[in-house]
Amino acid sequence: MDGSFSEGGLGGSVSLGGSITSADNAITFASPIELTHDSTLNSGTGLGDITIQNTVDGPYCLTLEAGLGNAVLGAAVGAQTPLSCCSATGAGIVQSSSVHTTNILEYTGSNSIQLGDDITTNNQDVILTGPVLIENNLTITTGSGIGDIVIDGSLNGITIGKSIVLSAGTGDVHFTSYRDWE
Repeated sequence: MDGSFSEGGLGGSVSLGGSITSADNAITFASPIELTHDSTLNSGTGLGDITIQNTVDGPYCLTLEAGLGNAVLGAAVGAQTPLSCCSATGAGIVQSSSVHTTNILEYTGSNSIQLGDDITTNNQDVILTGPVLIENNLTITTGSGIGDIVIDGSLNGITIGKSIVLSAGTGDVHFTSYRDWE
């Protein structure tokens, strides 16, 4: 699509079961989303942001590809029905609320990955590639079995006094870069 895509939130939820691609333009959803199949939102390689302002549920994978833009998850993801998997790439990744998947969660943010709430997988990996900023007290857990937590980038608190708990069950926790806690 040559222009932006904006779902206006006029009531009810949106059933999403496919792909939406724009040519370096924004993609925005205001209503709750129920995934009916694996879905990809792709705003191109330029500056188009992807913003999901409400909840996302459904036993499928959600992929956000924001190019040089930001991928924003503004509400709980997988709170009612965990997603199968979730991945987001872009200049910035913003996760304002909790995310729960039954499989892998992977964020790649070239400028930052801002976490405001918990991440939970069911014995699967959590991979964060890029500078990670912790906004609130939160927990990243991969369950009681296998499932690694990989942080490939700096790990910093946005606000003094906030903490992060990393629980990888029988998996491992890997840091590959600098951590700066104040």
